[in-house]
Amino acid sequence: MTGERKLPHAVPGFRNEMNVRDLGGYITKDGRKVRKRLLIRCAAPGEMDAGELETFAQLGIVSLMDFRSGSERAKLPDPIGVSEEYYPISAVRIDDDTEVDYSPAALLKMVLKQKGRDKVGSLVRGFYVQTLFDNGAFRKMFELLLEHRVPMAFHCSAGKDRTGVAAILILLALGVDEKTAREDYMLTNRYRRDLLKAEYEKHRILNRISRNMRDVSTLSQGVFSETVDAIYDAIADKYGDIDTYFEEEYGLGHTEREKLRRMYTVSASRRRHGNAPGV
Repeated sequence: MTGERKLPHAVPGFRNEMNVRDLGGYITKDGRKVRKRLLIRCAAPGEMDAGELETFAQLGIVSLMDFRSGSERAKLPDPIGVSEEYYPISAVRIDDDTEVDYSPAALLKMVLKQKGRDKVGSLVRGFYVQTLFDNGAFRKMFELLLEHRVPMAFHCSAGKDRTGVAAILILLALGVDEKTAREDYMLTNRYRRDLLKAEYEKHRILNRISRNMRDVSTLSQGVFSETVDAIYDAIADKYGDIDTYFEEEYGLGHTEREKLRRMYTVSASRRRHGNAPGV
């Protein structure tokens, strides 16, 4: 771990590229603070080295959400014994309920099949919007949170795309504002900075002359702020506001969201020891 940069919300003991982050510490719109060590986002645990896996196991994860497709899980299974419960539910499906491999490598193959000047943008925006509606993986995630099956860790392949959407939704449900949720999403580019730099360098000349090539390089290891705009716009277009979205898609009405806030946030002005829910 020598030489790793200290980044916001980092869980100690992991390489930055593993994108292991604690959603705890964010401040809600009503001045509360998300509790620490209960909501952890990360890249696939199968990519962790022995020391990282030992640290991960020590987090005491109760529910581990795996948003990858079955084909992704078969190539790189989650290690056994790092959580009490394991929920492998694909977060991206097409209309006939077929699971979609949304790993960086698979995305790049999809991009090559696209036409137009904004190949990456149109592809990513389409898939992100698709994850927002009728998503069984995210419904299960919120069910487990209401049951207080925590600490929870959730991941996809790189911990940036499907995981990023899930983190946005959790933060919004807890009352964190849209700007802060966007900032958490964009932290991926700081955590995976070295990988992004290497990718840009590999295609340096093409990146200078081709927007599509620059976007492909970013997509392979990072994220786009414009995609968050697409998420917020899609929710507003279909439901008008975030409250209606949560109630219609996940059954999170006022009562359920207040319950989540009591369990997963605490008054920012109070000093507490531990993370026992205030219920």
